[in-house]
Amino acid sequence: MPFQSTKKDKGFSFYKEEGALLSVVVLAYNEAANLPIQVDDCLGWFDSLKGRVSELFPDDVGGLPFGEIVIVDDGSTDGTGGIARDLAEGHSGLRVVRHRVNLGMGAAVRSGYAAASGRYVTQLPADCQIHPSTLERFLPAMRRVDLVLSTYRRRGDGLKRGLMSRGFQSLVRSLYGVDPRYTGTMVLKRSLLSRFPIRSNTFFANLELPFRLIEAGVDYEVVEIEPVPRRSGASKVANPKRIAHVVGELLDIRFRHWS
Repeated sequence: MPFQSTKKDKGFSFYKEEGALLSVVVLAYNEAANLPIQVDDCLGWFDSLKGRVSELFPDDVGGLPFGEIVIVDDGSTDGTGGIARDLAEGHSGLRVVRHRVNLGMGAAVRSGYAAASGRYVTQLPADCQIHPSTLERFLPAMRRVDLVLSTYRRRGDGLKRGLMSRGFQSLVRSLYGVDPRYTGTMVLKRSLLSRFPIRSNTFFANLELPFRLIEAGVDYEVVEIEPVPRRSGASKVANPKRIAHVVGELLDIRFRHWS
């Protein structure tokens, strides 16, 4: 079982031999109850697509397996790491990257994408709010473009989260001049990652990467998706302290690191 453990974001190389058509990076921070369900759903989705690979993928598959799963345990303290290791022991197409301390969603995205070997990469939250089968909406567009983004058709945020989200989106739009409604669920060619490194350590990474790709002229399409309520636990994103940290980071990236 491939297993990597790190306390710092090491800047892994994105140049590696293809090991699958699609790498699904599952981001987990204190998701012990939800992680096994999301991984099982991913494996079930992979199995359901056997015989349909040429229909869904634009390029010659070259005998590659359809999918691999990369779990990133971002310094969990609830047993998520042990569960991830146990899951990987039973599946050759599943690997685990573990941060010994919580580094943030952006760092988890970087580590997961760097460990991936798929021709294409995507990410899903371990909280089961996005079912893996949702990704079928993205794959046909890969015949035409190298990047497929998503927006929510309907999210159902509460009042507090809705207000914070609208305020954050207004700030992002004024600073970057790009639609800030994109979700973290996207599919892109892994080869793009070496040219457009992610600097963010927070959930702003889910906007920073598409913003950089769009600015560089990468062709893209957008699909609509619908999340479902998380099965258990609470969101780690919607709190004022975390939002304030993200705002500071997006200002720093925009004025010091954007080119």
